[in-house]
Amino acid sequence: MLSVKGLHVYYGGLHALKGVDLEVKKGEIVAIIGRNGAGKTTLLNALSGLVKAQKGTITFTSRDIRGLKPHQIVELGLYQVPEGRLIFAPLTVLENLELGSYLRNSPEEKRRAREDLEYVLELFPILKERLHQQAGTLSGGEQQMLAIGRALVGKTRLLALDEPSLGLAPMIVKEIFQIILRLREDGGTILLVEQNARAALSISDRAYVMEAGRVIMEGPSRELLDREEVQRAYLGKKGR
Repeated sequence: MLSVKGLHVYYGGLHALKGVDLEVKKGEIVAIIGRNGAGKTTLLNALSGLVKAQKGTITFTSRDIRGLKPHQIVELGLYQVPEGRLIFAPLTVLENLELGSYLRNSPEEKRRAREDLEYVLELFPILKERLHQQAGTLSGGEQQMLAIGRALVGKTRLLALDEPSLGLAPMIVKEIFQIILRLREDGGTILLVEQNARAALSISDRAYVMEAGRVIMEGPSRELLDREEVQRAYLGKKGR
């Protein structure tokens, strides 16, 4: 579904991504882990067209999307839920969700958007209770649910999540990660950027480890969980 090859991104004199290769297959959860500054968010922003990639290819559903504008990439079905959620705080929960379907304009697409909205409200019952509440008054966990739900109301074929556990209590993090698993069970495809390496590796099928703009390790998530260098660097375990 998504293939990235030799991707390079520069911010002025900073070489932020240095030849990144990545693949996401339909129906997978693929995690990207690494420390702050590793290039994880830059990679997502390059996929979404928010930053320009100077070299390499980004192929999504057999189409080269490098150079497309963000709204064109969204229209193809690649949605990013950004770090910090970025909901529209003055609007109601329902208005935020409806904005997720702004590109679905034909009668058939509007019908499907209503079906997707019902799915989101079944997935997040708390949002159904708060439909007419101002989004800015929600708790952090509820805002994260709203941000994910807003993306799902679009024609989402690949959901890119940037640090969905950031700033949330452990019990809420557990709930969010259970929802991500449910999305995969329902046929979704997820690219997950997450600093909580243990949680990300525990629910994903495959993972990439980034450091200083490069992918330094990749493989099945369970295998990476067992690797001593991953445990030492990202899971807080001491080496022998």
